[in-house]
Amino acid sequence: MFTGDVQSYVVPENVTAVVVHVWGAGGGGGGTINIDNAGGVGGSAGYSRCAMDVSAYGALEVVVGGGGAGGSTDSTSAGTLTGAGGYGGGGHGYGTTHWRTGGGGGRSHVRDADTDAELVYAGGGGGGGVCYEVSGDLRCTDYGLPVGGAGGGLVGLDGV
Repeated sequence: MFTGDVQSYVVPENVTAVVVHVWGAGGGGGGTINIDNAGGVGGSAGYSRCAMDVSAYGALEVVVGGGGAGGSTDSTSAGTLTGAGGYGGGGHGYGTTHWRTGGGGGRSHVRDADTDAELVYAGGGGGGGVCYEVSGDLRCTDYGLPVGGAGGGLVGLDGV
């Protein structure tokens, strides 16, 4: 469950293995103040499933990534933060006076509480950009792609 902080899991006595399901957080959608433009959707997040031998661990730390913020529709200037990245390392989205990209979703992971060694993780989704149509062709701003890329366990996907 998302709390916005590191959570602890104490491995019970006599437990030697657990199955862990980890989802990253989705990216925030893009935004615009122009009625003839559209904000792109944020990217979906990654998922990992792992059966782990936990006999060597006394405690595990769990970070659940937070969703990226949607691109703000407030008035802003070029290069201004418009969509905050989600907890867990999501990248921030930036924009101009008209275009607002969403923030990337945070990754989720489980790590050894003693050494901080990561044991399993899932990447967060990319933030959405803004596009507009010119003579039937979809064109994107320099500040993002229309749809944020998907997160991954080991490899994510580019935005489209």
